[in-house]
Amino acid sequence: KHIPSDPRLTSSFSNHSHPADAVAQAMKELADSAESWPEIAEKPGAIGMFRAGQNVYKTLCRSEKSYIENSAIHFIAPMKQFLIADIKRLEQERRELMTLRVDMDSARNRAAKHEECAPEAERATHDFERQKEIVEEEIRGLERKLGLVCTAVKTYVDDHVSYLETSLEAMRELQRASRQEEGKRKEEKTGEITV
Repeated sequence: KHIPSDPRLTSSFSNHSHPADAVAQAMKELADSAESWPEIAEKPGAIGMFRAGQNVYKTLCRSEKSYIENSAIHFIAPMKQFLIADIKRLEQERRELMTLRVDMDSARNRAAKHEECAPEAERATHDFERQKEIVEEEIRGLERKLGLVCTAVKTYVDDHVSYLETSLEAMRELQRASRQEEGKRKEEKTGEITV
């Protein structure tokens, strides 16, 4: 059976750019409304667990935002610069070099058959050699930038690992709070203290 979604939940989620932010807000609303429920108001541990969930998801949201921002600055931007601008420029210069190579070969063939075409062949050779130097300089520039790209990848991996570690620790914190609340409920039911 299809259960229609609650428009308050879907609109609440779409107002947040980060899922963890939406969950933190939902936990806050749950804790706030649970305080007015007589059945739960008598059990402050449940409300405390909701508050702990809110705090954990706030931590996750901050970590997520930081990860996304750092990825954009330290990885995506340098990679776009390298791939879109630098590599594209090299490809354009290489295409120009190939065109000049064809022109040079054609001019040399004409010069071999007709001496009056020799100046054209010399000019075509000069243009080809000049373009060859430009391509070689572009390649050297890319080789220098490759170190920066490797640094960007390393920074990205470090940021990703940090994000995952923060997320894991936050979820473990919520798991501990949940288990503590579960232990308290068992104590209330059985009268035994669980460790």
